[in-house]
Amino acid sequence: MPDGVFTPSATFGLAIGRVGTNQRLGADKRSGRGIHPVRNVWPRNRPRWNQPAPWNRQTFRTGFKPRPAQVLLKIISAPHTGFSPSFRHHQYGTHPGATLHFNPSNNNNRRPRVTTPNASQPNLPKKTVGKGTAIAIALAICGPITALKAEPNATAGNAHSMDAIGSVPFDIPAQDLAGALAAFAAQSRVQVLYEGSIARGLRSRGLQGSYPPDQALQILLATTPLQARHTDKKTVTLEPRPTPSGSDAGGGNTLGKVTVSARVIDDPKAYQVTHAATATRTDTPIMDTPLSIQVVPKVVMDDQQVVSLKEGVQNVSGVQWSPVQGNLYENFVIRGFDGANSLARNGIRESALATDLANIDRVEVLKGPASILYGRIEPGGLINRVTKEPLFQPYYALQQQFGSFDLYRTTVDATGPLNDQLAYRVNLAYQSNNSFRDYINNERIFFAPSITWRPTDRTELGLTLEYQHDNMRWDDGLPAIGNKPANVPINLYLGDSVSRDEQDRKLVDFHWSHEFNQDWKINQRFVASLVDYKQFNILPWNLEADNRTLNMYLWDSRQERNTYSQNINVTGHADTWGAQHTILAGFDFYKFDQPGVSPSMSAALPNF
Repeated sequence: MPDGVFTPSATFGLAIGRVGTNQRLGADKRSGRGIHPVRNVWPRNRPRWNQPAPWNRQTFRTGFKPRPAQVLLKIISAPHTGFSPSFRHHQYGTHPGATLHFNPSNNNNRRPRVTTPNASQPNLPKKTVGKGTAIAIALAICGPITALKAEPNATAGNAHSMDAIGSVPFDIPAQDLAGALAAFAAQSRVQVLYEGSIARGLRSRGLQGSYPPDQALQILLATTPLQARHTDKKTVTLEPRPTPSGSDAGGGNTLGKVTVSARVIDDPKAYQVTHAATATRTDTPIMDTPLSIQVVPKVVMDDQQVVSLKEGVQNVSGVQWSPVQGNLYENFVIRGFDGANSLARNGIRESALATDLANIDRVEVLKGPASILYGRIEPGGLINRVTKEPLFQPYYALQQQFGSFDLYRTTVDATGPLNDQLAYRVNLAYQSNNSFRDYINNERIFFAPSITWRPTDRTELGLTLEYQHDNMRWDDGLPAIGNKPANVPINLYLGDSVSRDEQDRKLVDFHWSHEFNQDWKINQRFVASLVDYKQFNILPWNLEADNRTLNMYLWDSRQERNTYSQNINVTGHADTWGAQHTILAGFDFYKFDQPGVSPSMSAALPNF
């Protein structure tokens, strides 16, 4: 365990709601979809629309929907250096209200202080949407248990020194300077600003151990011609070191005027993400990419308590969920095109079978025909799920969720180093829930261990295994008469109680990468996904006009869905006549195999 302060924290949340209609704030009444045109920005006052809980899968789109209650208990254990219990009132999602801060480590700050959102943040909507109301209360408690190493005092004479933050555990391998600065910002929570061209072609020797952020940044910049200038305690700007001339070699150095075009390193706790590799398969800023891409970061999914991909992409414009075979498949319509073959995992295509999000770090959505970069898929776009990676810094989290309709969900996330070259990560999830529909109950078990090996500073290998078991009942919704839903109760299940779906999914993911030099790199990934599933369902086909006669059909299927895919990419940087280029060359392979037995479809369906 690295030096520092080891701090557990607990978070408790409660949401209370009642029945509401499907009317949505700022929504198109004809389509029912919310209008939220802001690109890649996730405002904290985004309204939480009246809609079923994430586990309410098959409510009819124009019917009344129960508003659930949720309870969240989360325990996190990770290196931490402060104490900040907070009390927040949330309405319509994650808009911040008043926050209470208290720091017992500072003897001069014994009195709590209350802060509110600054005036630039929009106010909460005063209008009640439809008939639904929601109130959420969260309480976070965290505090140092034992200090493994005394924290140094702030550097004297530097009003903006970061040393007041205390020692922070760092695990930054030797790599290009841009990557090292990104890791430094993520691990120290310090914002780094610099002009992209001054870091081009530079490398950092890396950093291991606990250091004050000031000292850590000096070590990272030791082999570069750059220096750091403090803007405040949490922000630094990088600039070239002054070069002494012959006239002032004997005196002090005079720094000339420097114009800085700032690049902000992504904050892992921020709603806005500036970099995504899905669009170009390279580390290109989103603002420099002439394509439409939106990112749903982990913090958004945590704040919204997202447990399925359907709920995650509700934040993305132009993407709609299209239900297929109950909860067994994840199918989406992207810009009007069916996206059944437009799902990817770490840039590699995968089948549309529903997978758990316990091992997902963020979701990147590429919209438009640029998705052809990933092979033969629909021109609407691509949904790419980026998985979590092992960390060389210990982190442990246990989360328990309770909800209406007997929802119970437990997740475990543990990661840390085994030695200087090996790191592990284990994600575990268990979920059990019923539904607002009678006789619908689902159960899921998910387990994903992974390991990373760094034999040298330029080489990395990784292996991830995933296992998922689903035991569920197919909810086929309500039948329609013409273009209207049948006049039956929304909780009525029209199938047979013997209906059942089972799925076993096993996945192997092996990847490696190697840097030849500062400009050229090669990486390869191979994924094998083996799925066995069986279905036995007696389901409604249609309800006749007399509103009494229901036609049923039998679906009995035993199948396998096996996919094998791999890609290999070579990326490099080159300059020609003053222009800078990023070069990508690669090869993809994808194979889908589905042996099994399923019923033939014909017009002669049995009536029960």
